[in-house]
Amino acid sequence: LKRDSVARMRTYSAIAVATYLHLVMVTCSPDTPTPITRVVSSNGGHRLTPESSIDWQYAENCPADSFEILHTEEGQVIGGFGASMTESSAVNLNSLSEEMQEELLEIVFGKTGARVSAVKATMLANDFSAQGPWSTYDDVENDVKLEHFSIKRDLRENGTLTFIKRAISAGFEGTIQAYMDYPPDWMLDDRKNPANASIREDLYDVLAQYYAAYVEAYARHGVTIDFLECFNEPTDSYTRMAPSQLARFLGKHIGPLFDQLGLRNKTKLTYGGQCNREMAAEYIPAIMADRAAAKYMDVLAYHGYDCQYGCNDSRQNYDKISQVHEKFAHIPMWMTEICYAYNGDDPNCTSSATMSSCTDYPRDPKLAPPLPRLDFEDGATWGHRIIKDLQSGASGWIYWNMFLDMDGGPFAYSPEHNDGPDNYQHPVVVVDGESDRFHLTGLFWFLSHFSRFVRPGSVFVKAREPRAVPPPDGVSMAAFHKKDSGDARYSNVVQVVNKGAQEKSIAICSKGYVARMKVPGFSITTGQWK
Repeated sequence: LKRDSVARMRTYSAIAVATYLHLVMVTCSPDTPTPITRVVSSNGGHRLTPESSIDWQYAENCPADSFEILHTEEGQVIGGFGASMTESSAVNLNSLSEEMQEELLEIVFGKTGARVSAVKATMLANDFSAQGPWSTYDDVENDVKLEHFSIKRDLRENGTLTFIKRAISAGFEGTIQAYMDYPPDWMLDDRKNPANASIREDLYDVLAQYYAAYVEAYARHGVTIDFLECFNEPTDSYTRMAPSQLARFLGKHIGPLFDQLGLRNKTKLTYGGQCNREMAAEYIPAIMADRAAAKYMDVLAYHGYDCQYGCNDSRQNYDKISQVHEKFAHIPMWMTEICYAYNGDDPNCTSSATMSSCTDYPRDPKLAPPLPRLDFEDGATWGHRIIKDLQSGASGWIYWNMFLDMDGGPFAYSPEHNDGPDNYQHPVVVVDGESDRFHLTGLFWFLSHFSRFVRPGSVFVKAREPRAVPPPDGVSMAAFHKKDSGDARYSNVVQVVNKGAQEKSIAICSKGYVARMKVPGFSITTGQWK
């Protein structure tokens, strides 16, 4: 009996010591993560609202119902998140009083606001060059020496360059991307039908000089174009350029010229961006197969117009663009345009019987809510799309118009350049100039979580979805390592989007620790820890 008692005492002592050492290891280990600080925007009224921190609990193995962050599997470096600096956006900004203009600029670009970190500089002209008639930077017939090249229009009150300079003054720091729909008409091979014309091949060098003149002119005003998409949606929407022509222009003309002028040190190149992921998955490999062109494919770009309303993930063709990224993972890839639009391009979008094949945004409000979308819950759709593009390999994400009016305009009208009537679209911020007000859309708030908390230089980190059970319906997550962010408090960040109406419970597992939290319906939660 005595021996049994001694044995039990020794056992209890061993258990006590082991438990103590385990507690010390768990609570004092330098690897123990700090509590997750949370910032939430939700349909319940939260708007970048700090919420109570969540503590981690030790777990030998990640629970089967958790999102597991795979810290050793880093992916692409983040370049930024934002929208496009169209003339229409500038027109709407300037329709507000001076006081409201400064407030809006601070909310979008300032250190207390969204801190938008990527913008598109829209070269003349495009469907939202709304401050004047269709024009380019040199409309003097056959001016092959570009003696009349001028960016004066961009320097007007409603010009793109003026708008960008105001954004920089308000605090913008990040990536500036540029693109072109059409060159001057005199460079086209069919002057009578620009919408279906290509570039005259004998003028490829002149067009390359045209792009260089644009980049140099902006640089003289203190604005660096970080990367240039030579052609916007070639063949899909605008200039008719086959992959072989695009490759020749990039590899034999603009690429060598930018090297010769020393421009490519700051301004990277890509041939263009197709209208959707499916087309990009066809064009990008074709151009990369050309050795001369591949040398100058510094960036891969695509647009997200695969499907606009009522879309599941398969219809968005994320798998196709993910395959492009896997094949060319050494090249940064950007999603550089997407929006809701009433273009009327797809007849399937006008009838409920064909809605399952609709790729546009239906005009009939019985089929889709009318524009503008001022409801907060719509933002969850965009938050989920951002996450899916990031999971597919995107380094950056740029929406189309930054600011539009209550009707979704104004827009430019030039049918011969494929810019027709009724081109109403949805912006990041809806401006009501008559009432001197603006409305921050749901899209704005979800985009803000990414631009504010996932700064350029952060690195995407892969995460494994729950193993034993599917993730809560409508919930998606993206994780990042924060690097060179200037904020030493945190080294990790997650964005959790719930596009469902109901509150969901989720678990996140990181390096042997698990944290559980609830995410409200139609919400985005930013979690940060070290």
